[in-house]
Amino acid sequence: MDSAIGIADARLPWSIVQAHVVRAIVAQALAPPPPIPAMLGVVELRPHQREGAAQLTRVLQTFGGALLADDVGMGKTFTALATARTVDSLVVVAPAALRSMWRDATERAAMRATIVSHEQLSAGRTDLPRASFVIVDEAHHARNPHTVRYRALARLALGAPMLLLTATPFHNGERDLRHLLALFLGERALLGADDLLRACTVRRLATDVADDVRVPTVAPLRWLSVPHNEDLVRALTAIPAPVPPRDGGSADALLALLLIRLWCSSDWALRAALRRLLARATALTAALQDGRYPLREELASWRLDDDALQLAFTPLVVPAPHHGDVRLLLDRLDAHAAAIRHATDILARGPSADGARQMHLERMMEEPDCSGIVAFTQFEATARGLFRRLRDRAGVAVLSAHGGETATGRLSRDDVLRLALPAPNGVPNPRLPLRLLIATDLLSEGVNLGQLQHVVHLDLPWTPARLQQRVGRLRRPESTHARLLVSAFEPPASAERLAGIVRTLQKKASAGERLIATRELLAGAPWEAVADRTSTGQLDADAELRRRLHAWSESDDAVRLAGSPNPVATTTRNRRPQVAVVRSAGGAPWQALVLAVIGGLPRLVVLTESQVEDSPATVASLLGPFEGHEDGGHHVLTEAVPVIEAWLSARRAEAMTGDGISRLPRVQVRAMHALGRMERALPRAERLRATARIEHLRNNVLAIRGAAAEQELSQALGALSLTEHSHAADAVLAAASRGGSPHPAPDAEPTILCAIVASP
Repeated sequence: MDSAIGIADARLPWSIVQAHVVRAIVAQALAPPPPIPAMLGVVELRPHQREGAAQLTRVLQTFGGALLADDVGMGKTFTALATARTVDSLVVVAPAALRSMWRDATERAAMRATIVSHEQLSAGRTDLPRASFVIVDEAHHARNPHTVRYRALARLALGAPMLLLTATPFHNGERDLRHLLALFLGERALLGADDLLRACTVRRLATDVADDVRVPTVAPLRWLSVPHNEDLVRALTAIPAPVPPRDGGSADALLALLLIRLWCSSDWALRAALRRLLARATALTAALQDGRYPLREELASWRLDDDALQLAFTPLVVPAPHHGDVRLLLDRLDAHAAAIRHATDILARGPSADGARQMHLERMMEEPDCSGIVAFTQFEATARGLFRRLRDRAGVAVLSAHGGETATGRLSRDDVLRLALPAPNGVPNPRLPLRLLIATDLLSEGVNLGQLQHVVHLDLPWTPARLQQRVGRLRRPESTHARLLVSAFEPPASAERLAGIVRTLQKKASAGERLIATRELLAGAPWEAVADRTSTGQLDADAELRRRLHAWSESDDAVRLAGSPNPVATTTRNRRPQVAVVRSAGGAPWQALVLAVIGGLPRLVVLTESQVEDSPATVASLLGPFEGHEDGGHHVLTEAVPVIEAWLSARRAEAMTGDGISRLPRVQVRAMHALGRMERALPRAERLRATARIEHLRNNVLAIRGAAAEQELSQALGALSLTEHSHAADAVLAAASRGGSPHPAPDAEPTILCAIVASP
């Protein structure tokens, strides 16, 4: 039976069908994606990897890009390769240190890929092949849209699906995630609601797939105390701003913060920074006394070697004399240098925090159950200074940007890492008992330290994601330990100052919690007490809803639909919604189960005359009445359909005002207005002939997606304003359409696919 319902808004006709047909459409729209093969080359994929690849395939088909933010140690590399297993031209972008790992992974997966480093993109490498698929590992390195690296990645995403990989998408807040997704979504990622961010993200924790992935638990954090020195805090904050070189300013407000951060890492790091500041002030003073005011590059001619400042001959390096009054500059330099010497003196006379750090680490190494420690720091000076104090002890190594070293001499990075790898049979590596590895944060990404058990934070970075990355190097399925230990050194300041630092980190961590329901920024970090705030309820509710709909997917109609395109992918504004009526026992006068498509995403809601329920848990609990028997009492639709349409109208209003998840980017709005003006400016006869061409251009504009494509369109619009002839304008806009996505952008106007109305 197929007839329109006589309702107030006749622009939206409805087709009355049998209830089992509607249930089949719902089941197909929300069905899990097709399965992924169990073998990828010689790699046997775990169930959660296959499920993740299937989910990513669905997201990529909808949005042209996706973010895989699985917990550390869950095998994101092979999940990503399984997603890209059928592509012709794969480009992998990864940190330089991980290129060999990706070469090995693609070989094991029987795949070919061009592997490019983040560093090469930052250096301006342009000889890249045209990719049919792009994987970006450690994608959080591309969260700044103002960098050369970001613009290069955006160009790679032109017309190619992009899969971003990172376990820590948040470093400084929500904007990090939005800028990452903007690589393939463009401005939609910045304007859209949180639903859009969640829809583009596949995120599972190891605890959510406990039967599939076994990773160590993390013990509560243990704080390690060091001597406090409040006099030094006051001395550091009292240092006047440095005098800038002639061609540049200085970060006055950040100087004290930087010095305190260095001191919280080690006395060595602070002492080295104070020495550099004093050397710079001495060199600048010498130049000004010679009547010269050097530029930044000229000031670099004075070198600091082995604590001795090598003064250059000023007239040779600063040829142009300075004709201004230098007295004020020299007075400022004197005050700056005096404050630095005062702080250096207090540091030398005060209690040694470095001695306390050394003592704590030595005690840990002597514990009978010590199974290997990795001590992380942000600063090279801290790592090298601590290693100099401990190098004579057996089993101590250091690894930084300058390579690795043990008591016996220098080692390559790979040689040091091999000491921390579990043996193939899962037992501790017998080659060398690596008891303490001192490492800079260079090592906190993309490596496996599964034989070690204890993470020590020598300092607290300002991004909570970095803390989690440190713990994640040990929290691996291959780990030989069931439980990891985590310790952190308190800053050598008062408890009040420590609380302020932790509160700042907590605030940043909490920003990501509501967006992708992630706990990795909280669990295992130095604020365990707040980890319980994030619940797995959303994941459980989604699973329950899938279980309730599984029976619907086994009907004859659902089986018949299984071979046809997913209705969400083929929805159009002209599609006639399907509606059915069933009779159920008790309940409200009527209630409706509605399947809508909003921003390309299926959304299942339960409507009554007075409320809307859309949480997965609530919808799952309310499915019973819609499994009732066929009714034929279609008169109830005269009450239900206007309410459904009113709800749909409200969603359309949200999309138009920008509150919805698929607000049209501003550059596309500008382009649509420009095309309208161009069409209206044509003579009537020519306008009729140009209609098809202009409509084609409109479709091209709407298909544009991604930061680089939107930039090209913006440039094209700038040229369009100088163009008088419509044919030239066509060419400009057609050139911009090169950024069109192979997957059309989700329709900004919400639509309804089907509904079931249950009446008592």
